[in-house]
Amino acid sequence: MNLSRNLILISSILLLATNSALAVSPSAYTLSGEGGFFGLPITNAMITSWVISLVIILVVRLMVGKASIIPGRGQAVIEDILTGIREILAPIVGNKMIGLTFPFLISFFFFYSDP
Repeated sequence: MNLSRNLILISSILLLATNSALAVSPSAYTLSGEGGFFGLPITNAMITSWVISLVIILVVRLMVGKASIIPGRGQAVIEDILTGIREILAPIVGNKMIGLTFPFLISFFFFYSDP
C-alpha cells in the first residue's frame, strides 16, 4: 500500500513538473535586477533547472528512503536505472574513465531538451 501511494505521489509530481516545463519560454529572461546574484543574472532557465533538480532529489529520496545494504523496492529501482545507464556508457567512455565521467554524463539523461 505504501509503494502505490508513493508511486501516485511521484507521478503527480512529475506530471506537474512536465506541465510547468511546457509553459517556460525557450529564451532566457532575466528575473533579477541589474546586479543579479553576486553579479550573475538569474534567468528563468536557472529557476527551472533548480526546480527540476529539487523534484528529482525529492523523488529519489521518497523512493529510496533510508539507504541500506539490502535494498527495498525503491532503492532497487533507482540502482537498476543507474546501473543500466552506467553499462550503456562504459563501453563508450572506457572502464577506466567511467568513474570520473559518469556524474557529468548522467546529467545529460536528466537535462537534455530538444529545441
